[in-house]
Amino acid sequence: MPSRRKADVITAYLDKEVKQVLEVWAQSEQRSLSSLVAYLLTKAASSYQTEHPQSSDRTISPEGKNERSHD
Repeated sequence: MPSRRKADVITAYLDKEVKQVLEVWAQSEQRSLSSLVAYLLTKAASSYQTEHPQSSDRTISPEGKNERSHD
C-alpha cells in the first residue's frame, strides 16, 4: 500500500515518562502523538534557523512550510 505522505520519517528514543507527557499533551490538543512531535520539532528548527541564519539555504516557517532563502 503506497504512503499518502511524502514526508521523511525519523525515529527517536524517549524515556517512558517523556512519552507519557507528550501523549497527554497531544490528547489535550486533539492531535496524534506524531503530529504533536512534528509540530514541536518544526518550531524548534524554525527557531534554530532564526538564531543561525547561515545554517541552511532553506527557511522553515513556524507553520512548517519550506521556503528557499532569497539572498
